[in-house]
Amino acid sequence: MTNLNVFNGPEDTLPLAEVFSTIQGEGRLTGRPSTFVRLSGCNLQCSWCDTPYTWRDDELAKSPPQHVTKERLTSLVARNVPASGHRTQNLVLTGGEPLLHRKKLETWLPYLLEAIPDIGSVEFETNGTAGGPLTFDLSVEQLFNLPPFFYNVSLKLPSSGNDKLVSKSALLKHIDTSWRSGDKFSENVLFKFVVTNAAEDIELIDGLVDACKIPPSAIALMPQGKTREDQLAALEHVASLAIPRGYLVSARVHTLIWGDKRGV
Repeated sequence: MTNLNVFNGPEDTLPLAEVFSTIQGEGRLTGRPSTFVRLSGCNLQCSWCDTPYTWRDDELAKSPPQHVTKERLTSLVARNVPASGHRTQNLVLTGGEPLLHRKKLETWLPYLLEAIPDIGSVEFETNGTAGGPLTFDLSVEQLFNLPPFFYNVSLKLPSSGNDKLVSKSALLKHIDTSWRSGDKFSENVLFKFVVTNAAEDIELIDGLVDACKIPPSAIALMPQGKTREDQLAALEHVASLAIPRGYLVSARVHTLIWGDKRGV
């Protein structure tokens, strides 16, 4: 994996795969009107990845990212955010792995949020292995004026095909070093697990929860499946695993509504 054409753009640009508006289909903000900014580049290679065009060289060769400046990206986002005056729109940074670009995002996001006041929340979809929450070099007043930031941390299990990178010890290290705040976890962090091999996966998830003392309300299980049919076939079983443990159930609602399409 070399992520062709992703990391070789000008210093002041981000590798953009696409910008679109829809609803958030996963996690705690499911159903909320959202504008997605999908960045290219990833440090993992999931066998069932539904966005290989953000990192796999054969897909990148066919659909290379645009290397856009913060001004250009802000303009593209502004076109997709309805001017409601109520700060109802959710901004989702996704990928690929968006936190691979954290330094640029820490510079760009305050600029964008000042330019587009209708954004009421910012959400990251991350695999959790590229560091924790962003930090901003801003005044107390500027920090106070930022909308809330949420993190959907989709930790990948060995069943994703990333065996060496997502062993139990590696996952424990990422959780403890990147996502723990003192002896607690932020309420704005949700750990989401895609369940493929139910028995093996749930044993590892339970072990991580116990070892790291993660509140069950901060865990979501989601069935693996790119299509509406795949999701529905596995959803009942995943729910039967989640409910007695106090975990959340997260389907891919956008897939249930529109099917396996880009831009929804």
